[in-house]
Amino acid sequence: MLLKEYRTRAGKLQKEVAAALGVDRSRYVKWENEKAEPPFEMTLKLAEYYGISVDELLGRVTSYEAGTLAGLQLDERRIITEYRKLNDTGKMKTFEFILMARNTYPADQPGEWQGDPLPGVENQKR
Repeated sequence: MLLKEYRTRAGKLQKEVAAALGVDRSRYVKWENEKAEPPFEMTLKLAEYYGISVDELLGRVTSYEAGTLAGLQLDERRIITEYRKLNDTGKMKTFEFILMARNTYPADQPGEWQGDPLPGVENQKR
């Protein structure tokens, strides 16, 4: 399992990932160091946490083969993951909102993250 690689790529500490999963850090460290295997439900949570497939987390396929969003930041992958859960009307409204936001807050304006862009989902920006 490629836990350390994904954790490092996401810029997270072991204790942060463990807290997000609701397990002790020592338990997570055993999974990361391959001293123990996480239960199946935790493997699912880990894949969801990193925005990847279980196959990719297990190193069975590459990002490209898994059809994941390789090369994007963790927050970008999470936004797209949530977008995919919407019905067609929700997707249309989301796109309209993005266009409005782009016109209101163009990329050439300085700005910082203010709060969590996805409430209830830990943001990777530091």
